Amino acid sequence: MKRAWKTSVLLMGLTAVFAAGPVWTAQAAPAAADTYGAIPADAWAVVYVRNAAEVEKKIMDVVRKFDVPPMSALMMAKGFLGFMSGVNDNGDLALVVLPTDDMNAIDQSVALLVPITDYTELTAALQLEPAEEGEGRISKMVNPNLPPIFMAPKGKFAVLAPSVANVKKILDSTTGLQTVLAAHDLERASDDDLTIWANAATVVASPLVSPFITQFEAMGTDTTFFKELQSLQLGIKIAPAGIRLGMGMAFKEGSDMGRAAAMAKTTSDTMLTGLPAENYILAYAGVTTKEAAEFGAGQLNKQIDKILNNPAIPNDKINPEKLRELLDRVAAMIKPMRGLGIEISALPGTEGEGGFVGFTKVVKVEGGAAAMVGQFKDIIAMVTGGLVLDEEVNKVLSKIQYVPAAETIGGVSVDHLVMKLSEIEDIEEEDLETVHKVIGKEGVLFRIGAVDTDHVIATFGGGPGRFDNVIGLVKGKQAPLSKNPGIVNTAKAMATQRNAEMYFAVDSLMRMLSDIGKATDEPFPVTMPQINAPVGMVSYGVGKAAGQADVFVPMELIIQVRDVWKSMTQPAPSPAPASETAPAAEPVQEPEPAMAE
Repeated sequence: MKRAWKTSVLLMGLTAVFAAGPVWTAQAAPAAADTYGAIPADAWAVVYVRNAAEVEKKIMDVVRKFDVPPMSALMMAKGFLGFMSGVNDNGDLALVVLPTDDMNAIDQSVALLVPITDYTELTAALQLEPAEEGEGRISKMVNPNLPPIFMAPKGKFAVLAPSVANVKKILDSTTGLQTVLAAHDLERASDDDLTIWANAATVVASPLVSPFITQFEAMGTDTTFFKELQSLQLGIKIAPAGIRLGMGMAFKEGSDMGRAAAMAKTTSDTMLTGLPAENYILAYAGVTTKEAAEFGAGQLNKQIDKILNNPAIPNDKINPEKLRELLDRVAAMIKPMRGLGIEISALPGTEGEGGFVGFTKVVKVEGGAAAMVGQFKDIIAMVTGGLVLDEEVNKVLSKIQYVPAAETIGGVSVDHLVMKLSEIEDIEEEDLETVHKVIGKEGVLFRIGAVDTDHVIATFGGGPGRFDNVIGLVKGKQAPLSKNPGIVNTAKAMATQRNAEMYFAVDSLMRMLSDIGKATDEPFPVTMPQINAPVGMVSYGVGKAAGQADVFVPMELIIQVRDVWKSMTQPAPSPAPASETAPAAEPVQEPEPAMAE
């Protein structure tokens, strides 16, 4: 119980500075490197808050948008801890997790660095006593309402911990954590409002975690990612335009994952070439290099035996040799790839003619586009021709048909991948009619073709005219979707150099579901106006063996989701009282009960 209380007090201290109230001091916040310099280099993890007062102001601005009264947690926490003055409200805070070999002592292996203006002023109103004989640097807070807390000054911080040993470790450290962090990690920590960093390599190798890794390996789980991960960093930044969430991963140099990260190719040009300017729901595009593609294919080949030996794959349901051949073909398809674009769109769906769902895929290859189409045909034949040993599943797979050269569109020979829904026994006529209202009169039909030697495209929905439109965009190297105002605005809030980008339009999804509900006489309960404020994601390489991914959520979308939630949860207003002069309503005649035949 005491340990739980200690942890609670430290977490309250974290919340206090994280959610700092109004700015009481005018001192500039120390740089991230200053704070990390006070943390031992062997720390397992750090929760870092940059300029606590500024962070709370940002949080309060967001909270007010949700009609929630903002409260200053800093004022409450300072009163709880007895810190009447001396706290630098504009300073940086760090909650540190120190190494331990005892799972039951994790809550004891923490320390809190609180930014201060003057340590003497901070402790003036506290009742303190020496922590232990001969240790004059460290004091013990005496408060009957709190568990034991030991504290001492270090530079611009007051160090608080549930044990003398932890305070000593912080005070005696001469090599700071900033010597371990990559330059990119420090830069992001200085820019983000809240950062969580973990020394993954040290934690995974510790006696607390390594037995679990061994156990996972015995179960057939691939643990390469965890064993090659050097560090992990998560970050949050709040701005008037929206909220950015970031994740950075650094891998051990020379490891497979590290080499893959180092091969990342970034560009400031749009990667959405060939994707039509439609009412998109999801748009994704990425680029890769020859070296990275071949490396990825090689990694898949290395994993084939592990995949086949995985206990999760039922050998009585899947043919191992067919699965091996399938994975070999997938690896072969990866090698020539240089780029990929995918778009899921909400189509007009007039009376079920064209359907409500559109799909577009544009694959850029280094020569051999026609060969890739042939590979795809062979993969479908393999999936439908003995890969699965389950009889019931094969009944459904047998209804998949691949038709080479089914039609010619815009001078391109187009293959068809068709699922014959009408021949599946479990689908009733009424259900089939509903499906056609949603996906269109053509049913499940994918068009696939090699536009030229370097591009393969596939579409679903919209008929041959939509496929022809994509052909024109690819041949003309056009990217009309990249000029969409919502995508432009979201892209501005993320890194310019990237190797992949993605946009998700929640409002378009809601609109499509609403249209489908109307067409199928099953109204969708949620409505949202078209605001064109998509969630965005980009990824890019940083350093020699590290990568970063950022997700940006526009504030406009956050507010719109709030309004939708309020409309769903708040009771409808009561009807206005009838006028005293209004005529009385005519009585309703109840229908006569129907007579049995």
